[in-house]
Amino acid sequence: MKGLEFYIPIYSLYIKSHLGSITNVTLIFSAFTLTIILFEIPTGVISDVKGRKISLILSSILSIIYIIVLGFATTFPMFLLASVLNGISFTLASGTLSSLLYESIENMEKKDIPFKKATAIQTSLWPIGASISSLIGGYLAEINFTLPIFVTLIGFSIALIVQLFLVETLKKSDIKSNKLFDKSIITTSINTIRSNRTLKILFLVGFLSYSFGEVLHQLKPVYFEFKGIEIRDFGILFTFTFGLSFLGSISSEKFSNLLGDKKALIISSVLSITFQIISVFSGGFFSGFMLTLSSFSWGLRWPIVSDLTNKQISSETRSTVISMSRVVNYIGFTFFSPIFGYLIDVIDINTLYLFDAIMGFALILTYFKIDAN
Repeated sequence: MKGLEFYIPIYSLYIKSHLGSITNVTLIFSAFTLTIILFEIPTGVISDVKGRKISLILSSILSIIYIIVLGFATTFPMFLLASVLNGISFTLASGTLSSLLYESIENMEKKDIPFKKATAIQTSLWPIGASISSLIGGYLAEINFTLPIFVTLIGFSIALIVQLFLVETLKKSDIKSNKLFDKSIITTSINTIRSNRTLKILFLVGFLSYSFGEVLHQLKPVYFEFKGIEIRDFGILFTFTFGLSFLGSISSEKFSNLLGDKKALIISSVLSITFQIISVFSGGFFSGFMLTLSSFSWGLRWPIVSDLTNKQISSETRSTVISMSRVVNYIGFTFFSPIFGYLIDVIDINTLYLFDAIMGFALILTYFKIDAN
């Protein structure tokens, strides 16, 4: 239900329509990620100490408030407030969702489904909702730019109701302290990362991905506009984006089992770069469609990376370590987002997409460092 974000196809254009420049849009994006940097680790500790259920409920309440503020936002301070609310909501759920899923499987008497497959299914559910809402949202935006935002309240409200009936997975024996902000949890988490080569590589992968790729992913509506694509077709392209991401996610386990995790990550990255380069040197709807094909590769990679990460972490620090990985990711996003926004204003977004594709090769080099075993 949280995937039913009807405003996705026009989000960056919606902000731009009120604030004027891409630089301002990316500053709002950076406010979101800066909030994540500040709150990700504390909210991860809350999840590890107070439980997964309460974290998810608080997240949904804040997400509903965020949508209301976003719908009425017309000035920079209002968009800033919306981004902060969205950031806190995101941090309360980010590491918690992965932890909840992993622990649910671990607590099963018969582990009929491996975590890699389970996280692929879980990851694919959001794209399904986003595909449906994006297709509808593109047409809603033609009626009124604000309409897709307020319609999003329906899915978010249902998600909150469902979370009230969740079963807590965090065992009392896994809670090492009742303190809300126990330094020992953070210290143990840092030591886990420092002593684990695979975790350090995965942290670097996240940093590179978010420093470049994620910034431009958030600016896709601006890219589509640059390529001369009609707004009503934005929804179709985003539907393809999330639909292909879903297909990639459900194919991830078989793909990685066939090739091995390292080869699967490398091949999927090469495919993504290829599609993006073709998109840069073409135009119109075809250009947008080629860019959406890269989302299939992302869908293939994410469950593998998530599985590799969770295998390195114990239950008592799982949410905190995952939260730390998010912080590293968003430090890159926060720093590079305004820079990219400024460069788009003075050059063009097509050139930045080409640069991002070239930087993708740096990501591939890091995958070669992952232990195949």
